[in-house]
Amino acid sequence: MTREPLLIVDGYNVLHAWPVMRQGNDLEAARQRLADRVAEYEATRGMRALLVFDGRTRTGPAGPTAAYAVETVFSSKGLSADHLIERRIVEVREATDEYLPITVVTSDRLIHALAMRERAAVTGAREFIRELESLREETARYGSSIPFRVTFTEAARPARSSKPRKR
Repeated sequence: MTREPLLIVDGYNVLHAWPVMRQGNDLEAARQRLADRVAEYEATRGMRALLVFDGRTRTGPAGPTAAYAVETVFSSKGLSADHLIERRIVEVREATDEYLPITVVTSDRLIHALAMRERAAVTGAREFIRELESLREETARYGSSIPFRVTFTEAARPARSSKPRKR
């Protein structure tokens, strides 16, 4: 088990609080944008992030996916993201004798209470959004000398060659 502090993000809770992220009706694109922003946060704050979504509205199999810039999990049928968040907190707490800082990002009162019971810090969705926006402004201010910018999701995807493979 890793020793890095853990950030668990209630994905849809944050997306619902951040209308700018939900441009149009493309939920998949909104999840990708959120994953990119959380990946920036993860990289600059020295913590491991887990993005959790309810799986009911997602096509394809439930469970973890590598298509996003950070570890992302969708709940399976019969479970909610709330259950996955609670389960992950408990698993982390039981896996180590050492105290490991866990922060849960949600505005859901039930998850807030569950997280507090397990000695995890809680940050509201709007407060986290302000942190992400502040981080983006800070990065833009200091990153102007960088000749190009690539999102974490783009960097994580394998490059596609326009040339056909030789066999």
